Amino acid sequence: MDNWSALFDGQTRYCLDINDSTVKPDVLRFRGREALSEPFIWDIEFTSGQANIPPEQVLMKYASLRMRGGRNVHGMVTRLEWLSTSKDQSRYRLTLSSRLALLGYTRQCAVWQNQSVPEV
Repeated sequence: MDNWSALFDGQTRYCLDINDSTVKPDVLRFRGREALSEPFIWDIEFTSGQANIPPEQVLMKYASLRMRGGRNVHGMVTRLEWLSTSKDQSRYRLTLSSRLALLGYTRQCAVWQNQSVPEV
């Protein structure tokens, strides 16, 4: 399917689904960072007809960014930022992160490997 068909078939090339949320985002752009031995992070800008999205509708919810080419990114929404509002829609930016990234927000985590319970 060429780009012209994608413009007129009623479907966008990218889709952001946020679990257990009433927010229906329309993806504008995104930028991702993936590296070996590091949690991934994706910044996604989107518009919504819903102004003043309550943070609890989006934050700490699982979400999926689907790309028309078949690529999917699954993670957790760790940040929501309001960018602007026009007459009929609002622009936001959210951060989709790996669940492992949440370990960076706490100081009382430990991972024990190759040890039994009495040794710990």
